[in-house]
Amino acid sequence: MCDLINKLNIDICVFQEVTSNKKADQIQILKKCCGYNYHFFSQDSVLFDYKKGNLILSKYEFVEKKKHRFKRYYFRPNNNAISVKIKFKDEYIWINNLHLSCDVTGYQQHQQVIEFLDKTNLNEKNLICGDFNSLASYSSITKLKSSFKSGLVSKTFPSIYPLYQIDHVLYNDISDIKCQTLDSTLSDHLPILIDIV
Repeated sequence: MCDLINKLNIDICVFQEVTSNKKADQIQILKKCCGYNYHFFSQDSVLFDYKKGNLILSKYEFVEKKKHRFKRYYFRPNNNAISVKIKFKDEYIWINNLHLSCDVTGYQQHQQVIEFLDKTNLNEKNLICGDFNSLASYSSITKLKSSFKSGLVSKTFPSIYPLYQIDHVLYNDISDIKCQTLDSTLSDHLPILIDIV
């Protein structure tokens, strides 16, 4: 993964389900191998010294950062959203990393999107990406599309033979972005490359 990041010279990386413990700290490995000066990590779960959660790595300094722990619905697991504000081409942009829960009914994802939008300033520039565990037809995605443009229409899961798009890229008030999936099985999801034009 570090080789792929370095080959593409990626400025900001957004990850879900990153793990960290005393024996293998993926955060520090990625920072060291790829030359990132800034990171923001928020754990979803912890077992002994084993932590798992969302991560944003950046070569841009964070102007501001925030995290939101989603509420738990009907005893299902709950995830989080993390956001960082960066200065890019003399403008400020929020990079939002969402990992929505996996609920086949789509109910929990819809509730989490409502929570996220309640905490998001739609008058600012926002790029939203991550594992939404939601098909394009789910109400969570249609709800987001009422406020944001969609930047990706491509199947992303499973990476060995993509059948579904459950990873999404959305944005507002940004001139244009280009998105493409990369042919890589380093994860169970295809990675998405986003270029802000």
